[in-house]
Amino acid sequence: MAFWNKDAQTRIDETVAFIAGRVPANEQTVVRDFLNRFISTSYVGAAMTKVFSEVLSTRQSANPGDKDVRAARRALVILRGDMLNNAHPLKLQVPAAMAMPPAQVMQAMTIMLPQLRLFAQQEERVNTLLQTRFNEFTTNPDVFLQNHIVVTQSAPSATGTGAAENYRFLYDYKNQAFSLLPAALAKAVTFRGDGLIVNAISVPEIYWFNVPGRGRLPAPGSFARIPATELTGANLMVTSAFSGCSFCFKETAGNVYAAHISPDGTAANAGPNIGAPPTLANQLRATGNFETPLAAQAGALQVFGRGSSNLAAIPGGYTVQAVAGVPLISSSMYVFGMRIGGAWRLVYQENTLAGKTVGRLN
Repeated sequence: MAFWNKDAQTRIDETVAFIAGRVPANEQTVVRDFLNRFISTSYVGAAMTKVFSEVLSTRQSANPGDKDVRAARRALVILRGDMLNNAHPLKLQVPAAMAMPPAQVMQAMTIMLPQLRLFAQQEERVNTLLQTRFNEFTTNPDVFLQNHIVVTQSAPSATGTGAAENYRFLYDYKNQAFSLLPAALAKAVTFRGDGLIVNAISVPEIYWFNVPGRGRLPAPGSFARIPATELTGANLMVTSAFSGCSFCFKETAGNVYAAHISPDGTAANAGPNIGAPPTLANQLRATGNFETPLAAQAGALQVFGRGSSNLAAIPGGYTVQAVAGVPLISSSMYVFGMRIGGAWRLVYQENTLAGKTVGRLN
């Protein structure tokens, strides 16, 4: 091995050892194995190893700091550089990592360690921490969603109603978010680990013009025949992201029913857009009801839409909307349901670049 290549590998090995030394002793081997695999698959060959080593060199810093600070700068290049999506707000380019004041470097590196520990375990197919996070999500969602983003998607439905499905729960380090997607979907190639397979009720997204009897004219019409999904068969409910859609629900005789109505219209779904928010939510509030199942017909329909809601605590609905150039996880709203202590708790999370807003619907 060439002398420079040995130096390059030594610098990489020392950086990996420094990071692994900052996690609990029983997790250090998993973190070290994960980082070595990530680096070897991201920078293939001796030449690329040298390039990566040069990127890690603190000679680029005017004030590199002591030995630990220099090591933490190198760690930042990995943990907040190459491992993150380029669009993520935490993304740190090499010059920024090298220019950061020494007093800030260690903290900037340390705050990434919990996410690294979780992701490293998952990718090395050890799901201990992932199971802990899932338990926190389903038992204390109000707190969990203040601190974490969870991206979900409905399972396909030909009828407009959903049911309990197998879902895959994963942590996505690149986007610093959890994902909860139908297990039937192909797992993204960026994940080596399989995550957790859990049971969840999927509430499918229904285009407004596919609601029976509504018709295809955007002018006000009847939404009295919405097919509803009964929340039964699992203790967790999920649905797709909202950026203009409305979430409808009822609690009747101890049962909860829900639907997700979309205002969209495109060539792909062969229908018109119903109009700018809060058009959809207002029409649902005026005429909306569940037609099926029969037990869902009784009682008033609760509507939570963009810009409009008949929920007393949230009369203006949600405000977030899709923004061009901003990732969906930073410009969307999600609704979740958890059966806790025998009762359903419906919670929502709005995500923007400025932060998260979390609240309850019932």
